Amino acid sequence: MRLKDFEAAIFDLDGTVFDSMNVWKNVDLRFFTRHSLFLTDDYFDNIMHKTLIDAAKYTIERYALNMTTEEVVSEWTHLAKEEFENNVVPKKGIIDYLKRLREKGVKTSIATANEKDIFITTLKKFDMHTLFDDIVTLSDIGSDKSSPLIYLKCIAKYNIMPQNTIVFEDLPKNLKTAKKAGFVTVGVLDNEDYLSHISKYSDIIIRDFTEI
Repeated sequence: MRLKDFEAAIFDLDGTVFDSMNVWKNVDLRFFTRHSLFLTDDYFDNIMHKTLIDAAKYTIERYALNMTTEEVVSEWTHLAKEEFENNVVPKKGIIDYLKRLREKGVKTSIATANEKDIFITTLKKFDMHTLFDDIVTLSDIGSDKSSPLIYLKCIAKYNIMPQNTIVFEDLPKNLKTAKKAGFVTVGVLDNEDYLSHISKYSDIIIRDFTEI
């Protein structure tokens, strides 16, 4: 797909902009160890699409934690910031790709379930904060990615249509949402186990940004 074929590009953060999917698994492991909890196989899958607040509420209820939502979110945020600042790097080729988009006048946005406080320092660390026009989080819109609202918000003020916008995501469910809403979709293959599922909802598939 050529750059002139679209006017806006929307990027998921974890596993797409950054090689950071292990961050949240590490946060969960550290949190569960601190509080002597047993981390089950399905836990990460059950919270990965939620905002931090909703994930905290789920965790407190599921494990009968004697903590407030604010306390859980605060601890997670501290742990995640440590992980991002020390262990996270950009996806291969993405900085050069973003610069090419900027040169072409393509509007670029991040659409993420993550919180800005957690990753903004890392964006600045790699001089990537100037390469995005907007950052929209699920907390900003009060909805998860089962709704296309976050993608629509990224392009609303520019009066750009979904069919003229490319969405980069690494999770099948999110690609499905964007595809159904009329966006052009690129599956970023961060996990080979997702290949068959990502293929259903992607116009193209890449493993990193040197391939596009």
